[in-house]
Amino acid sequence: MSAAAPLDPHDKMRGRDVNKVARGEQAPRPVHQPGTVSAPPPPSTDSKLDAGKEASANAIGERIRHCYIQFLEYKRCIQEKGKDGDECEKIGKEYTSHCPSQWIEKWHEERDQHGR
Repeated sequence: MSAAAPLDPHDKMRGRDVNKVARGEQAPRPVHQPGTVSAPPPPSTDSKLDAGKEASANAIGERIRHCYIQFLEYKRCIQEKGKDGDECEKIGKEYTSHCPSQWIEKWHEERDQHGR
C-alpha cells in the first residue's frame, strides 16, 4: 500500500487490533469455524405489538357482533311490524350504513339457507 492511498478506517482498526495482539494488550479473535451459523434471535416478546394486534382483533370482533345484532333486530322488527314500520326503516338504515355489504349479503344467504 502506498503512502498516498487513502486508508480505509476498518483497515486502520484491523491494524491496531493486530498490533495490540502482538504487544499482548488484546486477545486474538477466535478462529471462525466454517459452516457455523449463530443461533436465531429469540421470538419477539414485544407486548405492545401483541396488545395492539389483540386490541385490533377485539375491535373487529366487536364491530361484527354489533352489526349482526342490528341485522337481527331489523329482521325481528320486520317480522313483528312489517317492512313499512318507521322504526324498522330506522334500524335498517342504521345497520346498512355502518356494516359492510359483504357481511349483510352473507347473513341474508345464511338465513335463506336455514329457511328463516
